[in-house]
Amino acid sequence: MSDEPDFGTIPLLDRLNHKSWKARLNAYEEMKTQFSNSANDRDECFCPFLDDPTIYQKIVADSNVAAQEAGISSLVLFLEFGGPQASIKLRSVVVQPLAEKGLASMRAGTKQASLEAILRFIELDTPEPILEGLFPLLSHKVPKLVAATTLAYCEIFKNFGAKIASPRIIIKTIPKLFGHPDKNVRAEASALTIELYRWLGDGIKSAILPDLKPVQQKELEEQFIKVVGENPEQKRLLRHQKEELALAELNSKSGANGGSEQPGSLESKTELQADPFEFVEPVNVLSKIPDNFYSLSRSTKWKERKEALEALYTAVNTPKIQDGDFHELAATLAKCMKDANVQVVTLAANSLEFLAGGLKSQFAPYKAIVLGPTLERLKEKKPSIADALNNALDAIYLSASFSDCLDDILEYLAHKTPQVKIGTANFLIRCLKTVRVVPKKSETSAINEVCLKLVGDTQEPVRAAGQEALGIMMKIIGEREMKSILDGLEDLRKNKIYEFYEKAEVVAKPEKPMAQPPIGRSTGNIASNKRPAVNALPNSRRAVRPIITTPKKLGPGSILGESPRPMAARAATPGSIDNSESTIPAPSNNGRLSPTRRATSPFKEESAVSTPSLGGRPSLMNNRLAQRLATPTTQVTRADASLSAVEKAELVALRAEVETLRAEKTLHQKTMSEFESRVNQNQIDTARLLREIDDLQVKNSQLVDDHTRDVLALKSRETQLTRASSDLDSANQKISKLRNDLERLTTKL
Repeated sequence: MSDEPDFGTIPLLDRLNHKSWKARLNAYEEMKTQFSNSANDRDECFCPFLDDPTIYQKIVADSNVAAQEAGISSLVLFLEFGGPQASIKLRSVVVQPLAEKGLASMRAGTKQASLEAILRFIELDTPEPILEGLFPLLSHKVPKLVAATTLAYCEIFKNFGAKIASPRIIIKTIPKLFGHPDKNVRAEASALTIELYRWLGDGIKSAILPDLKPVQQKELEEQFIKVVGENPEQKRLLRHQKEELALAELNSKSGANGGSEQPGSLESKTELQADPFEFVEPVNVLSKIPDNFYSLSRSTKWKERKEALEALYTAVNTPKIQDGDFHELAATLAKCMKDANVQVVTLAANSLEFLAGGLKSQFAPYKAIVLGPTLERLKEKKPSIADALNNALDAIYLSASFSDCLDDILEYLAHKTPQVKIGTANFLIRCLKTVRVVPKKSETSAINEVCLKLVGDTQEPVRAAGQEALGIMMKIIGEREMKSILDGLEDLRKNKIYEFYEKAEVVAKPEKPMAQPPIGRSTGNIASNKRPAVNALPNSRRAVRPIITTPKKLGPGSILGESPRPMAARAATPGSIDNSESTIPAPSNNGRLSPTRRATSPFKEESAVSTPSLGGRPSLMNNRLAQRLATPTTQVTRADASLSAVEKAELVALRAEVETLRAEKTLHQKTMSEFESRVNQNQIDTARLLREIDDLQVKNSQLVDDHTRDVLALKSRETQLTRASSDLDSANQKISKLRNDLERLTTKL
């Protein structure tokens, strides 16, 4: 048997194109070694493949299965050590042949390496190009390849989640996979659907299940029940996520975040849950509404109104509704809320719930039309009607913001009907439990004021609803803020409120007060009423501090003894604190003065001037001298006297600039306050005008109905008059005939 040739003597690139699979295998193994031992992602071993990505296109499609497995394994290492450029350069030409030849291979190692390479492509950059590159293979004629590609999609969502890797591109294709003749494809499609259900929840049902067979729907429903409540986690991070996580860990170690964020928590960096609503195609509901809907909804017969709303309910019963002009429909539903027939009201509430839920935020313009009539209809006590109304209210709230609904809520909390108060208070409680942002100060004050009135109501259900609302408000804004509000209440009612406070679970949390800086520590701004020191001003030197020398002894020739030495001004360098000892001697029995303790903070140096005491003997001159030495004006004057003319001019200019900035700040705050008041007034006026428009629309509808009834009554009377005229003519003819007969008989007689 001849010896094997030494392939190591052949250049690497030549071995990659060698006709012998052993030569190619040798090249792949050498590539794996080079990639693993590379210094960084700019190493020379990566350059040939980055310059010509088609090399790996041939490698992953190697005709020899052993060499192919080694080649795909080298691709995994190339992506691992080659950095983001390795993914960006190769993915457009490598992903599709890798899936065709690697995922569909009979060797388990090749399949696993191919799947790992696909996940590496995504991990280094973004999943969209890979998802788009794999998508054509779902319609391939080879069932084995379709099943393998479906498995790859399932692994992508399992590792990266449906938020990072959006399933929008394959949602419409999944029902076709369930209709594939190959059972392996159907099994992989079922596994993919279950994995998406873990991430998207019930939203995936409306996008996939309607197009499946009843048997397949039943099987999937059984599988969904087994995974309900699971919280999937992203197993692999994208490159930018890893960088953010590393930065967060670094900040947490250095104390930049104050320890408030868990560095290892992925949820703090990205929201993993995807919104299933975005994967559903919107439906044009307006085209499905019958042409005679509006005429039937205004009919005087309740059965016709009921039939019209049943047709509307069927049309709007869809997860996502295409945007359009729904003003007339909203006004019709608002009018149906006042209908005397409870079946009509229930159908209107159900239709309103689906309409608001299907439009989401696009329903906000119609909120002012329907919210008031729906709240007013809460007077109904039947559970079926109350549940329908509450569901409609919840859907309206989710389509708008809490502030948008608050005005109507406060209005109907003061309604004269107790049942309306209770229903509105319960609606407010549900809103407060789910609101994500703490309401404004004005909003919380208005809510507390109205709820305090409910607590004093004569009926127990109203009082209980008000107490629960106050308890939830305490949970949101904090117990400290509510203490002054609850001062006037009885202890029994306070205890009830505190019980609701302990049990309440809310999403919005009270804001934590900002920590005050430690005393004596320098901050960016000095929060005090004192005049800012010169050393705190920008581009200026630190103010000098006068050093006072005291007389060494007292003599009879002067009240103070010897004349004091002149005061010496010493300029301190910026950022330094002079802690040298004073020249004033310590007190003794011969009447010497005590030493002055210097300021321990740079902010105290300006006002910390030594005040001598004359041997502990108070006198008028001593007090006057102490007052003069302690006067800030004297100190600043002496400090300014030691400055040069340029420094004085600079100091004066800086002070003038500070005063100008303060005046501008005051003017800006005043302007902002006026602007906010105008905005609030405009919001109030807008809400009032919308209510007036709603009332006018309702009145207009009533006038149209009255006009229709009058027209019908007039036509009925005209018909009666015509019939009476006809009867009169017939009677006249009969009378004329009888007269003729009578005359004839008279003539004969």
